[in-house]
Amino acid sequence: MNRSRASKTGLAAGLALLAWLIPAHAAQAGESADSRASQAPFPLERIVAMAQHAPPAADPAAVAYPFGAHRWAYNPAAILPNRDRAKMDKAVLAFYRHWKSQYLARTCGGWVVKGGQERGIGVSEGQGYGMMILPVMAGADPQAREIFDGIFRFTRMHPSKNSPHLMSWIVGHDCQTLDPYPAADGDLDIAFGLLMADRQWGSDGPIDYRAEAVRIIDAIRDGLTLKEGYIGNHPPDLTRTSDFMPGHFRAFLKATGDRHWERLIDRGYELMDYLQARHAPRTGLIPDFAVAVDTGQPVPSPGGRLESMTEGFYAWNAGRNPWRLASDYIVSGDPRARIVGQKMIDFFKSASGGNPRKIRATYRLDGTVDGNYEHVFFQAPIGAGAMLDPSNQKFLDALWDHLANRRKGGDYYGETVQLLSMIVMSGNWFQP
Repeated sequence: MNRSRASKTGLAAGLALLAWLIPAHAAQAGESADSRASQAPFPLERIVAMAQHAPPAADPAAVAYPFGAHRWAYNPAAILPNRDRAKMDKAVLAFYRHWKSQYLARTCGGWVVKGGQERGIGVSEGQGYGMMILPVMAGADPQAREIFDGIFRFTRMHPSKNSPHLMSWIVGHDCQTLDPYPAADGDLDIAFGLLMADRQWGSDGPIDYRAEAVRIIDAIRDGLTLKEGYIGNHPPDLTRTSDFMPGHFRAFLKATGDRHWERLIDRGYELMDYLQARHAPRTGLIPDFAVAVDTGQPVPSPGGRLESMTEGFYAWNAGRNPWRLASDYIVSGDPRARIVGQKMIDFFKSASGGNPRKIRATYRLDGTVDGNYEHVFFQAPIGAGAMLDPSNQKFLDALWDHLANRRKGGDYYGETVQLLSMIVMSGNWFQP
């Protein structure tokens, strides 16, 4: 944690902070002041403590990793697109501006990454994505910290039923919580984003990013972890493979010293290897969900256990896995990430003939196409995954060129994952 920046105190700072925290609670019509105070995710003692600091100035120079500086050195065994770095940065920045105009909104007393569910204004997953994107863009966007803080404020206005430190899954267009239960992927990314913010800006402002991250990390450990060492909650024998985020778990281990996260890294890689060996030996594809994890012999979900009948396919959850594995490999060099991820990349290279536009939307684990159309949600993470091995250079270059020239709008999920994948591919990711 960077505590070197001087902080300012005084009544003005306190009033500014109270104005920052109160609006969304006041907007909850039908609740009394006493009721709102009893449910406020920021207790009074935390508000008072936070009020000792003035809101930070939007100073692009006061960041540890300005966008485009490439100060975080990637694992040298990973590869980058064979393209001019400055032009790649320009492409990422252009796509970020497009993404910001399409999917960010100041509303409901904070900032929201819009999308995810037709019946809601936003979901915890989107807030987590935004909280990873904004610290990376600091130095290029003078609003980055303001928006980040607003996104976090929105998450605290909608605590989950399970824990006040986790976020409810869906928030409606009327700013009210629609689903009070947490979704692990959102909370994992929110916690990681807070650690990124601490690394980027320090925690001397109105939000102690690091302390807030640790609260969420502990709540995930206590409420969203199965005893077998996987992320999960309900049903108790099921885990979503894309909730395995080894790069996040390494950051959590570093922040807390809790070896629980080391165990989750090991167990997650064991699960990936087992599923590939037993259920996808030819393709290496990982299913969205695995069940029977409590038996020691996990299997792809037969479908209909939590979300859909395609839970046992490489579909709208597992499509994130190549990006998550690459994000770990570039910072840790863990050979397990390359081994697991490269099996999938070899399949996609072969199945597409090296043409990104021939990557299909969903696959059964034997490689049979299920959704015979293209979608950037599947193309972009494979682009990040192609960084795992030099044998992928031509494929990586083709994927980068496709993503850098693609900008459509109207697709929160696909384009947000596209931006995150492009950030990784361009060398701008950093580990808190």
